[in-house]
Amino acid sequence: MILMLFFTGEWAFPQTLYDIPAREIAMGGVSGITGSPGAVWYNPAALGNLEHSSLSITGELRSYGEMNGGIFYFYHEDLSSSGIFLVVNQMQGIELWSEENESLGTASSKSFLVAFPIAYTFSKNLTMGILCKYISENLIETSLTALSGDAGLLLSFPPFHAGISVRNVYGVIHNIKWTSPLREIRVAFARESENLTGEMDLYWRGNSPGVSLGVEYMAEWVYLRAGFSWLDTWRICTGLGVKEENFSLDLAFTVNDLSYRTSFSFTWFMSH
Repeated sequence: MILMLFFTGEWAFPQTLYDIPAREIAMGGVSGITGSPGAVWYNPAALGNLEHSSLSITGELRSYGEMNGGIFYFYHEDLSSSGIFLVVNQMQGIELWSEENESLGTASSKSFLVAFPIAYTFSKNLTMGILCKYISENLIETSLTALSGDAGLLLSFPPFHAGISVRNVYGVIHNIKWTSPLREIRVAFARESENLTGEMDLYWRGNSPGVSLGVEYMAEWVYLRAGFSWLDTWRICTGLGVKEENFSLDLAFTVNDLSYRTSFSFTWFMSH
């Protein structure tokens, strides 16, 4: 497992498409190629790296009144793997502004996500996966629904990993269908050692290129994370946490050129 970074869409579709809906989803790294349950969010082929079936329940509190909760189940058998995500998100105190830059007060939003990943391992070095997502979000009187079809390939030559994934997003905003899909392409590289993992993630979201760099250091049951990302604006994230056999606690701080936020999360998990 590696660094958690936050990515928030800057346009009017669900934040859960590119933002991270719950901490356990993020724990696979900025690119999601190092083989934890969270990796599947970025590259569905990473599902093939899981060695055991597992169940996770997670909750997250962020500054500005945002709450996330999720249940994740993954089933692994021989060369194939499958799973399901169920995630809910609620934000309070969202500031609204007019075109004249006048404050219109605050509002709240709610969103729901369900996702189904499937992966197949062709050899010990090559895995292919797909991920289907449905997302619904409500903000004041605006409703939005979206479908996302993701596909990914993963090459593993331990301690090195490389992956590529593509996201296509279709949706409806206030009964108006998007005329073309929103697309994101990710190319990622990672290197793992006993205590240190590093990743580099290159991606294109629409017509905007981006890059993320991350590192995680693990010492027994304590881990430290740090990372940097750039997509239209820069972001820096630092985090620390503890992980025992069946639970983890995590504290993170994220800052960019416009704002900052902190988050606290817990995860309970069980393998079988």
